[in-house]
This record gives sequence, C-alpha cells and structure tokens, in this order.
Amino acid sequence: MTKQAQRQWLVDVAGIEGHFSVKQGGERQADVSEIWDGGSLVPDLLSGPPTTSNISVTRPYDFPRDQAILAALRQQVGKLVTSVTVTALDRDMNVIGTPTTYSDCLLMKVGEPEVNAAQSDASTFDLEFKARSVSN
Repeated sequence: MTKQAQRQWLVDVAGIEGHFSVKQGGERQADVSEIWDGGSLVPDLLSGPPTTSNISVTRPYDFPRDQAILAALRQQVGKLVTSVTVTALDRDMNVIGTPTTYSDCLLMKVGEPEVNAAQSDASTFDLEFKARSVSN
C-alpha cells in the first residue's frame, strides 16, 4: 500500500484562481448522548444530525494574483457561497481517486497576510468557510 504525503493534495476553491497549500478542518461529526435505563450496565446512544467543522485554506500570498482577489473577498464575507475541493495526487502529482467536495461553503473569514520585518518566511493568507455538505 502506498502512503499519502501531506504535499500530495490539490486544494481548490471554486471561483478563486490558484491552488491552496494548506487545508484544515472539514471533519464530519455528530453529538452523541448516552441514555441510561435504570439498572442497565450499557447505555443506549442517541445521535444528533452530522455536521461538518469549519474549513480553513491557506496559501502563500502572490501580490500580482492575490491583491485583487483579497480586495474582492473582503467584501464577500458572510455572502459568498462556493465549494472547496480536495483531490489526492500520486507521487508524480497525477490525480488519483475521487475528489472530496465541500459544497455550499459560506465564506466566514478572510485572514490577511502576516507581516514581520524580521522574518523570511512566506507571507500567507487564509480563508475560512462553513460547509453545509460533503461528498466524494
């Protein structure tokens, strides 16, 4: 079996040019309650509907490409609905498998590029979304 490295993924946001280098979140979860009948040694389990945690995507800031994108996105917080797609790649960076798509994602936050005059790390920006559904 071939293991997947963290670098072997493509992360795209529909309507935004370029790929993102980091994706966090997107886990599916449901709240679960334990219900104990009197005298029972094992609880019954009741679950709520599944939800998807917030999704954050990050990439290095590329001034010619991203200046206009960030200016437009700042005006779309709480309004823009899009999708985030995560696609697995093989060692040669060819697409493998079926992508995971987070649909009906509402833009919740535009994180500005980090600035520090004493650092040589890449300046990055991030976007945070709330997804309504996930499929693959």
